[in-house]
Amino acid sequence: MANKNPLKARQSRRKKKLATVRDVALMVQSALETAQALLGDLDKEIQLRACHAVFQGAAAYSKIHEIGELEKRLELLEEAMKNPSDGQPVTAGTLQHHSFLHEVSA
Repeated sequence: MANKNPLKARQSRRKKKLATVRDVALMVQSALETAQALLGDLDKEIQLRACHAVFQGAAAYSKIHEIGELEKRLELLEEAMKNPSDGQPVTAGTLQHHSFLHEVSA
């Protein structure tokens, strides 16, 4: 049976986005594993393409990891701004003295 409204179906598929940085990281990891398996292919062109894919995927994975770390740090900063441990308002000048910064950098 043909879809009565193919435009609506396409639009709903487009709306499905990856929810988190972790979702994207898992997808890139899977792609890297596939590319890694192709490095041993007998066809030299496939090997070359797999090398390219591994390097591209590694760069993407590195960036995704960086974004994930920044998200964690931002969440800690936002939480500290809402609930300072010493009862004093958090300002740019006092921010460096809060213990949560030491948790992130460790």
